[in-house]
Amino acid sequence: MQDEIIERLTKALAGQYEVQDHLGEGGMANVYLAHDLKHDRKVAVKVLRPELAASLGAERFLQEIKIAAKLSHPHILPLYDSGNADGLLYYVMPFVEGETLADLLKRENQLGYKDAVQYTKEVADALAYAHARGVIHRDIKPDNIYVTGGHAVVADFGIARALSTAGGDKLTQTGMAMGTSAYMSPEQAMGLGDVDGRSDIYSLGCVLYELIVGQIPFTGPTPQAVMARHSMDMVPPIHIMRDTVPDELEDAVITAMAKSPADRYRTANDFAQALDDIDLKNATRAHEAHRAAQETTMGKKRILLVDDEPIVTRTLQRYLEATGAYEVRAENDATLALAAAQEFEPDVIFLDVVMPEKDGAALAEEISADATLKDVPIVFLTALVTKNEVGHEGRDIGGHPFLAKPLDPEKIVECIEKYVRS
Repeated sequence: MQDEIIERLTKALAGQYEVQDHLGEGGMANVYLAHDLKHDRKVAVKVLRPELAASLGAERFLQEIKIAAKLSHPHILPLYDSGNADGLLYYVMPFVEGETLADLLKRENQLGYKDAVQYTKEVADALAYAHARGVIHRDIKPDNIYVTGGHAVVADFGIARALSTAGGDKLTQTGMAMGTSAYMSPEQAMGLGDVDGRSDIYSLGCVLYELIVGQIPFTGPTPQAVMARHSMDMVPPIHIMRDTVPDELEDAVITAMAKSPADRYRTANDFAQALDDIDLKNATRAHEAHRAAQETTMGKKRILLVDDEPIVTRTLQRYLEATGAYEVRAENDATLALAAAQEFEPDVIFLDVVMPEKDGAALAEEISADATLKDVPIVFLTALVTKNEVGHEGRDIGGHPFLAKPLDPEKIVECIEKYVRS
């Protein structure tokens, strides 16, 4: 298939470009390495996927893509050329001697705050320039941001707009959506045609989140499920995943990723300015000093979590330990809970009510019967939210208190912390 396309391109573009190799495939186009014969330079020729090109009007697409060709900015990868080669719609951009942010994340997992903020500010600068000229990117993501010469450069600027304007309805009919679900704003996911620059700001907020945390903010089994989470779920707190993040930086990400466009930064320049106002060095020092003071003042409470679901204990353990106030041990086998308690000597034990190996109430009695553990408080975390207010304390389970367990891990941690402090 690729050999056939390369042959067609080579014949159609003879005298202009020498197509050399297939570099990769994206959601909208195949990418080929070529040699620009006139200017003696390497270029990337992007050819729209055949089914996409078939659903678009070539003349309208090429007319719209001229707008992208007019963009000239140090952080925007320029568009050199475009055309129709033997029925293949293509556009030509520089071949970048560098790597994308996606490549960088695969190698580094997380970026230092300084680099993450610098790249984000540079992309925001590019967005501000394009937005002022009526061009919305619609597909800001790490794969479309190159790092070359130590600076960020945005690729495919205006391509999504050209595709959308030239045949948005037909794209929907073919089952193809503009943008990428992991970074798509709620309004873009809803298919609203009049998205503005604040949609790009949301996507850039998602990118900054990933640069800091090392993973995208929302995941799901299907693109539709991911888009639904963007619309309904709160952004997972960054400080839970990376507890050294300065509060001001986390606040900037949360603002950029607000569900409603009205609650985000009004312009990309505003986003860049908010990042520029953060004194990363002093903010990080202040954050670390606060945590150190908190640990010194409170001392670390030892908490034992017993639940047969590892994902529950791992999540709660991560959230609790991120506060800096607790030392947490998790046990997923109820038959080993007593031995774990004897070894760990916890200040408080939180048990699941129903576990396959042993009934929670019976396990509580067993632990309380141990002479070294008889004074250790035992609290049940129950999912009986239909009978109790979230976080409401009762004594209906074997005389032991219980806390109604909400689905949100942060809420569970709030309940636990409230109980421990009391």
